[in-house]
Amino acid sequence: MQHYDPFENWQQWKYHYHKELWHPVGYEEQFVDMVLSQINCIIPSDVIPQWRFVDEMGGNRYVDFVIINEAKGYNLAIELDGLSKLQDGVGYLDYRKYGDLWLRQNDLMGKVGMLLRFTNQQMKYRTQWVIDRVINALNQQSHQHTTHVSMINSYENRIAELQAKADSSQQIQESIAVLQQQLLEIKANQLAASAQS
Repeated sequence: MQHYDPFENWQQWKYHYHKELWHPVGYEEQFVDMVLSQINCIIPSDVIPQWRFVDEMGGNRYVDFVIINEAKGYNLAIELDGLSKLQDGVGYLDYRKYGDLWLRQNDLMGKVGMLLRFTNQQMKYRTQWVIDRVINALNQQSHQHTTHVSMINSYENRIAELQAKADSSQQIQESIAVLQQQLLEIKANQLAASAQS
């Protein structure tokens, strides 16, 4: 089944989501151009930038991209990271930010299941490796989805077969009951006729 895509191309998608893609250095838009638009198994409407989720404390959180397509079995979160996410104002590791990063990641994985994290440098200088990782994750999800759909279909077909047999068996039981009733009536009529003669 072909998934409907309201966007004709990635440029149109980027225009639609230009606010969500804004970044001082443009890394999110570069990720779309260098990675997402190069993956043939996804279409623009499969991707949601700055996907919102609620953490365990009820706070609003966001992840850079989520690829979602129920028909294909896709549910993949992708996060681009720079060192500034972990640093304080003067370039030292900020342990509060570091701890929050892991809390956020655990809550996110509870919502979507699979998360890929890439550094901005990996996106820029190991682009094909990043593309391959995303494709592999999507293929894995699609395979699991296909396996589950196949198992579900197999169980549904077997249940339908057994229900048909049960319905048929019920009809046979009802027919036997009718025949037994008719047999009793015939025997009763025969006894009554014998008693009169």
